Amino acid sequence: MSEEFDQVLGSKLYESLLCEKCLLGCPLGINIPNMIIEARKFFVKKFGPPSFLTKMLKNLNSSGNVFISKKRTVGVPFKKGRDVLFKGCIESAFLREDLKYVRRILDKFNYSYTEIINERCCGYVLEKLGFNNASKIYKENYKMFKDIEAKRIITICPECFEAFKERYPSIIKEFKFKVLSIIDVLLEIFEKAISLMGGLDLEVVYIKSNKEVDKKALELLGKMPKLKVLDEVDGVRCYGINNVNLSLAMNIIKSSVSNLIKSKKFVFVSSSPINVYLFKKALKKYPVAIGSVSELFSLALGI
Repeated sequence: MSEEFDQVLGSKLYESLLCEKCLLGCPLGINIPNMIIEARKFFVKKFGPPSFLTKMLKNLNSSGNVFISKKRTVGVPFKKGRDVLFKGCIESAFLREDLKYVRRILDKFNYSYTEIINERCCGYVLEKLGFNNASKIYKENYKMFKDIEAKRIITICPECFEAFKERYPSIIKEFKFKVLSIIDVLLEIFEKAISLMGGLDLEVVYIKSNKEVDKKALELLGKMPKLKVLDEVDGVRCYGINNVNLSLAMNIIKSSVSNLIKSKKFVFVSSSPINVYLFKKALKKYPVAIGSVSELFSLALGI
């Protein structure tokens, strides 16, 4: 193969959003997303990582976050032997305000948690992009959780939840930590919170990302006073987005919700940081509000 053909092929491999619609639509049940991931790994191994992946790896080495190059400090004192709030790269890099809502809720109900001073990417996004040494990141994070004597791991990002709950144990047999999403925690404290909640009088459209987390998020939204879920729309996964397909993802978001936006006023809400972030960017010219489930929960409590 010529070098030019190799580069074209490599670029095509990264156009996929890994949304799994091809898998759902395949009558033979062929796992096309996994084939794409394996092809990416082969491409990276043979020809080296594409420039955007090289930049992400440099960011990881300098900040621990694949999206930013400079480290950012955490907002709570670090303590051992507690539940660990794992923020994830998108939340830490682009949704700092949303992180404040999460902390306010946990603090309001005297939740015993801590944050990692120098949190590193869970590594899942890099594996999906074809990075062949993601298991090294998994093992480093596992050692870190052991060293800080983590009780449970609470994730804000559904993809981090999936990584810690499913991928880590498949690579590291000793990985026995209980993994929760922030939605699990909100459901845990809901009975205490309901008496303090005011009605939001909102109609929302929920943006889907991870089936397990989505199911619980919709259960939680269904319990909240004066809040109605009008519809559900497909979102993206943080490991499916890269520099090659970003504009495609934004156009898909715009086209998929354009009729909804014209028809009625409502709020888009998601349990996924990447969807909150991308929907805000894609729909910034539209008069529509977009937020996280944690933000709605916090606003309902008036905090």
